[in-house]
Amino acid sequence: MLNPYQLHLLEPWTPPQEALPRWQHSLDGGVRAALMCDHSLTRHLEAYWQTPVTVTLEGHQWLQGEAARQLLADAPHPWHHFQLAGEESLLLRDAWLAAGGANRIYAHSRLILDGLSTGLRQAIEQGERPLGDLFLQSEDSLSRQGLLITLAQHSLLAKRLNLPAHHPFWCRHSRLQVGSRVRADILEIFL
Repeated sequence: MLNPYQLHLLEPWTPPQEALPRWQHSLDGGVRAALMCDHSLTRHLEAYWQTPVTVTLEGHQWLQGEAARQLLADAPHPWHHFQLAGEESLLLRDAWLAAGGANRIYAHSRLILDGLSTGLRQAIEQGERPLGDLFLQSEDSLSRQGLLITLAQHSLLAKRLNLPAHHPFWCRHSRLQVGSRVRADILEIFL
């Protein structure tokens, strides 16, 4: 699993409606639309690429108690808004989103699964389906909050992809609220 805190920001985290007018010279239309997408990114990408998006779990790790609280306490902006209640556990999940036979997005998620149905928890842990699609199947409402974008470098990800260490990646960060509770904190790195 890659550490998302190792992002080297080239631009500050900014709401897309403020950032994209400044950065539009360096974005193609498909990436711009995906960065602004405030609903299901997977469904948006499937419509844009006209091919199914698959999810491959890179890995996941459970953190509980003090370890989970410490990870969140040490988190830089924009992750510091994500909070646990009581003795909840935190699932860290890394996955690749692919379309047309190529990896397109690396996603790092922090999830609170306490209180969800057993079936939904198991599907999230398996990591083979997009989080938004899974949460949409629950009986609660789903909304994306705090959507921010940036241009950043991640030297380990670049190395893994055989790219120069200073290769820039477009990134977006948001939180998914399921019902009345924020359940997921998500970083998506566009490859």
